[in-house]
Amino acid sequence: MGELHRRASWGLRAGALVSLTLLWVPTIAISHLARWNTWDARVGATEAGKVCMPLVLTVATVGTVKGLRVLLLTVAASVLGMTVLASLSYHGLVDIPALAAVVQRDLASEEGRSIRRLCGTGIFNDPNDYALILVLCLSVCAYGAGDRKLGAWRAVAWTAFGMFAYALVLTHSRGGLISAAAAAGSFLVARFGWRNALP
Repeated sequence: MGELHRRASWGLRAGALVSLTLLWVPTIAISHLARWNTWDARVGATEAGKVCMPLVLTVATVGTVKGLRVLLLTVAASVLGMTVLASLSYHGLVDIPALAAVVQRDLASEEGRSIRRLCGTGIFNDPNDYALILVLCLSVCAYGAGDRKLGAWRAVAWTAFGMFAYALVLTHSRGGLISAAAAAGSFLVARFGWRNALP
């Protein structure tokens, strides 16, 4: 009975999340149609639909909390592999053109120095986008490191946490740093309650 209740509870929450996300598509279309802009209504709704599909597929595939854990651990392990290779490439230990660091002018410097920013591959080829997936992986590792049921695997979670934190620093992403601070605050409140997390 307990397992059935957990599945029903997950289904209701997932259904509400999917419903709200899918309502985003017609909302975008209606906002453009209110100004008689049919082109942007069609293009905006199509792009919003593409963004919604990964969420719908994830909710359809992951039916339990255990399934969600497996998905998050798989993502973190995949990103860890890319992060190790990107860091090695950043320091010149391996030559992987797809993981070459981005060189940009440092706007805060008066001399016009350039900085090298770590980036991933594919959709994470931008340092700011890569920083966001690193923040997600940091959160997954923090969860794993605090789970006593994982036993010796907690050491692996701490090691991966250190690697992700180092990579986040190498991205030089201010948005990533703000996201990490917000994630840390949310994690502390969820784990210890707001009264204990506030100090």
